Amino acid sequence: MLTYLWIVHVHNSPSEFSRRHTHFSIFLLTALMALKIIKDEPESCLVLMYVILISNGVTLLLTINALMFDHNVSRYLSKSNDFSRELSVKGLGGYGIVYANLILLPFIIGGLKAIVGRVYQNKFLFLLLSLNFCLSVVYFIKAQYSIALALCCLILFCSLIRFKSVLSTSLTTLMLLVAAFACFTVISAPEILVDILEGTRYQQKVIGLMGLLSGSETTAAVSSRVEVYTRSVLTFVDNAAFGVGAYDERIGKHSDILDKFAQFGLIYGLSVMYALVYVPIKMREWLGYRMKKEILLVVVIILLIATLNTVPLEMGVSLIFGGCLLVYLARSELSGKIVRQ
Repeated sequence: MLTYLWIVHVHNSPSEFSRRHTHFSIFLLTALMALKIIKDEPESCLVLMYVILISNGVTLLLTINALMFDHNVSRYLSKSNDFSRELSVKGLGGYGIVYANLILLPFIIGGLKAIVGRVYQNKFLFLLLSLNFCLSVVYFIKAQYSIALALCCLILFCSLIRFKSVLSTSLTTLMLLVAAFACFTVISAPEILVDILEGTRYQQKVIGLMGLLSGSETTAAVSSRVEVYTRSVLTFVDNAAFGVGAYDERIGKHSDILDKFAQFGLIYGLSVMYALVYVPIKMREWLGYRMKKEILLVVVIILLIATLNTVPLEMGVSLIFGGCLLVYLARSELSGKIVRQ
């Protein structure tokens, strides 16, 4: 599939887009490494988990600290220039780290649930998971990526409704009330929400959404996203069988799934969707008996990210972590049964 992608893309597309699918390709290859580790290197899983969690935690901590002074830091890192490279050298995370942590979040919640349930006694792992959970949620808020924050809320909501405790019920109710308040103010009194969000990128998104709903012209990101998504959809509809081949102005360039449908056609587009979720599906079949719902949530989040944005290669590392976590939990449970016998 990747060979076909690169042959068609490089042959037909303008030279400035010759490396456009690099992140997508590396993500798929890295994700396949997760299956390789699960099958052939189970002993290394705990060490890999520690390395990923510690590295991610340090990156989040450094980035949150930088975001306290400039809320655009994570966006600077998505540019290819000397300043972005300087920030990367300092250990800060940008676009890729945001979405990698979205994929990590359901796995982290599943791991915490297993440890809190006293099935697996590893206090150091519990500490690392808890730290990464807290830092990632703070990072989603501070980085001001609206889509990422919305998906984070979806993950937390889906996770909370599964618990029966008073705390989880209270948090779920609070989230619903906040969502209801936001919807109400956008519809009936949008200026209230605009004032509350003053000085943030969220304010610009709300203004753009208001303009889109009212039908007025706006240059905000909301309007531009709808435009590029629509462009890819219309291009696909006109060339559904094999796509247009070239990655040019007929494609919106802001959604990996929609863009692949437009560029390569229906069959390849469906293949891309399956390839994106192949690894977590296999994880669910092999080892996911304790985390079936969390892995299903990972599948949904991957598809939503790929539909609403482009896929960063860092998401592949999150799947490696997920595979390592599943192997560790399975081996720990087996060890516990042997000890009890």
